[in-house]
Amino acid sequence: MSRVVLGLIVCVCGLMIGCSAPKRPAAELPALEAIIEAHDARVGSLDSFWARASVRVEGRDAEGSRFGEQGEGHVQVERPDKVAVTVGKLGEVYFALGSNEDRYWLIDVSDADRRVMVSGSQSEATPEKAAMLGLPVHPRDIPLLIGLMRMEGRDLGDPEFDGQGRVRVALSTRWGPGALFFDARSLELIGSAAYSKDGGELASAELSRYTDVTDALGVSVVGRVPSKIEMRVPGFEGFVRMELGEPRAKNINPTVFNPERLAHAYRVGERIDLDEQAEE
Repeated sequence: MSRVVLGLIVCVCGLMIGCSAPKRPAAELPALEAIIEAHDARVGSLDSFWARASVRVEGRDAEGSRFGEQGEGHVQVERPDKVAVTVGKLGEVYFALGSNEDRYWLIDVSDADRRVMVSGSQSEATPEKAAMLGLPVHPRDIPLLIGLMRMEGRDLGDPEFDGQGRVRVALSTRWGPGALFFDARSLELIGSAAYSKDGGELASAELSRYTDVTDALGVSVVGRVPSKIEMRVPGFEGFVRMELGEPRAKNINPTVFNPERLAHAYRVGERIDLDEQAEE
């Protein structure tokens, strides 16, 4: 599983927050205030999110041959800007990609003889650096684009139909415009997209098959998330599909958001600092 694939997975890891709301006529365009109220109500209790993940990647390689890969792992998100995703097989972790308030990183231990961590500073992140980890968006924008951040207080565009029956709400990201897409009836978040400054699409995701999120004990229902997330990136002839299981709102071990501790735990032997490389 390549770094590009892993990066795509992280970008879809949480495009998933939404709860049921009263049905609305399909042709009625909901007011922005109604969308904000519904969205912020459903994400309010999900400061920390954990889920098991099954990942399927299908596409074409550089030679044009079709391929398919399957992996399992975990998705963990802590607002406002902490993300941790692990992917591997048969209980073994091959990749650990994460982000906190200061740094972003990818730990590749798929080769036991060459355990590598590639990392960079959030304040110095550029599209070129992020692309080395397979990220098509700024690391700090991931929680926003995956639907975990509140909409209240943000600079948002007026709702409009996008031609596919979805309600589109425009918003800004660090590297260009973005958009969230909602179901006109339920006001559930059903999609997300990020664009470059010149308007070209960087990534998009479709969200479906909603399921309940429980508390840490697995007893009380505290929200709903789509258990199927499918992401596409222009230039990649294929898709990344993530299916979530046992989603819970619970406290997360802070180690998963600490790159130094992770480097020690995974016995990383080689470190690549993207910011130092840029200065050379």
